[in-house]
Amino acid sequence: MTEYGTDFAAVVNELDSAIANGASKLKCLAVVNRSLALNRITRDEASLMLETLDSAFRSDEGDNQPTRQQEGSGTDTATDENAKAEVMESPEDAGAWLDLSEDDVTLNYVVDELLPEEHIILFVASGGVGKSMLMFELCASVATGTPFLERRTRRGCCLYVDPELHERLAKRRFRAVCAARGITRDELGARFKYMNFRGHRSTQDAIVNYVLAQARAGNAFDLVVLDSVNAILRGDENSATDMREFICAVQRLAMAAHCAVAIVHHTGKFGGQDAGYKGRGSSVLSKDGPDTVLEITQIHVDEDSDAWETLRAHDRTLSNGETIRATGWRFDCAKLRSGGNPGHIDVVYCYPTHEVVGNDALSECAASGSPEDNGSRGGKESGKLRTAEHKLACMKGAAALIAHMHRHAIGAEGIDGKTACSIVAEALGKDSAQTQKRDVVACIEEGGEFLLLNQISQRRWTVVPQHLPHADDEGEQMQADIT
Repeated sequence: MTEYGTDFAAVVNELDSAIANGASKLKCLAVVNRSLALNRITRDEASLMLETLDSAFRSDEGDNQPTRQQEGSGTDTATDENAKAEVMESPEDAGAWLDLSEDDVTLNYVVDELLPEEHIILFVASGGVGKSMLMFELCASVATGTPFLERRTRRGCCLYVDPELHERLAKRRFRAVCAARGITRDELGARFKYMNFRGHRSTQDAIVNYVLAQARAGNAFDLVVLDSVNAILRGDENSATDMREFICAVQRLAMAAHCAVAIVHHTGKFGGQDAGYKGRGSSVLSKDGPDTVLEITQIHVDEDSDAWETLRAHDRTLSNGETIRATGWRFDCAKLRSGGNPGHIDVVYCYPTHEVVGNDALSECAASGSPEDNGSRGGKESGKLRTAEHKLACMKGAAALIAHMHRHAIGAEGIDGKTACSIVAEALGKDSAQTQKRDVVACIEEGGEFLLLNQISQRRWTVVPQHLPHADDEGEQMQADIT
């Protein structure tokens, strides 16, 4: 006696309704595949349904569905183009949509406001934001049903497809995320799966087929993360044609596997042919494919601002005394097809986690590369401004070093590195603890023939004078003139 699944009758009713409304064979097959992936029906039941559909549509095509070639020329032989046309869905009667209930047209979100199921979200970011950490956080949030970027998540199974990181490093990072967020093994359960394709040339088609095979085998996923585009794409990322193929493959994955998909992409050069698109390669990726696009840009924070204090409050000190500095990032929603406008989300990143900051702590700060951010990657003019400001600061530091050497009659012994950092920091109005050797080296380069770096050992170094001007108080006068 055949044992039917609990949803067998419901799936049969769905198929009957779809056929009655003129749905294509492809759409009916999608209903069966999704039901099997979600364990609504068994394999035997799916096979029975496929046989029934095949027989029904073969009879339908023979009696009522002449091919375009048959209509035009009266022949019985279908061309390859006609065969391709058979897999296209038939037009639906849109009038029937008015009879649908509210539940039938309501989006089911995996991440509130940002990511519904069967939709695609694209994260575009430069280095330093912790893209892989962010994706691990996304997976951990969905797997445990905890908030992501302060948005509610629907608890479900996740798959992380990673062609870049070494597996040991990935494990270390995910463990760090869970430890920082207090996620235990019991809370996570078996809802997070990880596939490492490092060293394998796995294109989008191979990965899509693998995920669909897993879904058909009963391992259905609510979220699939693809990190990143350039490591998975088959072809040239600058080619609109190749990028469209990638988009179609990902959309096929989202629809057939009934899951949400998150894609990670790197930023490219600003001010290109399409200045509104910050991602690398063809802008087709942003325009045609994803339903949501989050562009992540570092926030420019001045050291004497309240925002700077906010960042420093998120710094983390390790057991060995080393301090991990927090950085500010702005998540701008450049595209959101599902409606609404979440605006921008200001986030503080301090390895290994990201935290949304409220109270407008960073709202007054400009994102790097924006028109408001003078001295960031915002075009040639702002680049020139940044270069001029940096050069002036280095000249001030050099003048301060020379003045100190004159004032204290420093000879060949020079001044030690710690003292040099303090002098430069005072001249520039910075915190001496945050002034490093590279800052002093930049000042020495501006000091020209008057200053020299003397590297004594790996950790010890001094700044020594050479050919200092002998005019009285010339160093002090130089510093005063520059200031």
